[in-house]
Amino acid sequence: MANTDRPHGFTVIEGNRSTHSYPVAAANSVIGVGDLVVLTAAGTIDIAAASATQIIGVAAESAAASSGGTILVYDDPNILIEGQMDNTVTTGAALAGMNANYNIVATAATNGTSNQEIDEDSDATTATLPLKALYLYPVPDNAYGEFNRIVCSINNHVKKSTGVDGLV
Repeated sequence: MANTDRPHGFTVIEGNRSTHSYPVAAANSVIGVGDLVVLTAAGTIDIAAASATQIIGVAAESAAASSGGTILVYDDPNILIEGQMDNTVTTGAALAGMNANYNIVATAATNGTSNQEIDEDSDATTATLPLKALYLYPVPDNAYGEFNRIVCSINNHVKKSTGVDGLV
């Protein structure tokens, strides 16, 4: 059975689901609900780029481009999140891809909803990649293979510093 291709960003599935309000960068990119976000050197929130090494959390609200203001962010460093692998069939699509680290596919949000995915062919032991794949999300119609849904943790969360200043 093939998995459905339905990018939806990241959903908090375990851990503290409380949110905190953060200022949005005045020249921010579009932020969708479910986007991974970073804390900038100016102390504002913006969408995480594919190369982001320090994540502050998952956007609980959307923000239009260059909107400023504030949004709520799920920012607990110990949350587990669920996201979809993208469309390549490599190690990440299989059980062998679990416990590896992954980059994100930073695609722009649509109608306020994230389109970010896990970059399936970026699997590595490199701990600076933003996500660690833990296990297949246990829901019907989800199997190892293309577009599978995976439970992840955030590797380098700003609130659990590993010696990096946490700012981008």
